[in-house]
Amino acid sequence: MKNKTMKIKKIILIIGLGLLLSCNRETKKVNINIKTDSSVSSKKLRISDSLLIGCPKIADAEFIKNIYNEFEYFDKYEKILQNINTKYMFFQKKEVIKEEKINNIVLKLIKKSLKKDDIKIELHIYKNNIKTDSILFYKYEYDKNVPDNMQRLECLSYIDYELYLWHLETFTNHSEDALGFDTWEKYKIDTNTGKIILVEKLKPYK
Repeated sequence: MKNKTMKIKKIILIIGLGLLLSCNRETKKVNINIKTDSSVSSKKLRISDSLLIGCPKIADAEFIKNIYNEFEYFDKYEKILQNINTKYMFFQKKEVIKEEKINNIVLKLIKKSLKKDDIKIELHIYKNNIKTDSILFYKYEYDKNVPDNMQRLECLSYIDYELYLWHLETFTNHSEDALGFDTWEKYKIDTNTGKIILVEKLKPYK
């Protein structure tokens, strides 16, 4: 009787271990599949061109706060702008500066003006060859309301891998070597509709 009981216990133990190992294998398979799907979806949204990506610094609240440091930050900000200007100047003869397809939509950087001290670039969104939305993407021009080119207006943008778009507008006053802040906003580019949707009006100090 004891031998029969021991045999039954061994059989139950073997079956239990088999089921446990089987469950572990299935769990591992599910985890692998989830990771693979996630990485594929990220690749679909990733923008490859640096001009279309824009300036990642403007998504950083610390960077925005530093704009208020005036004299300390004036030269650093100017270098960022001049570096971007240099890249754009290679496309003076083109109307469409950059173009990239992301899922169901096409992003295009369109030249509005492209001279040494007068640069204005717009981001246009297309779906099925139809323009669905647009936004100012980059600007570097003197303020026509201030005499003697003493004040300049700027705009910087950044698009991350999830198609969130940060939009920053500033002004530089050359008579005081000071930087000012106009707007700082966060948008989402909707790949289904091709629309640029406002997510939040950001503030450097909360």
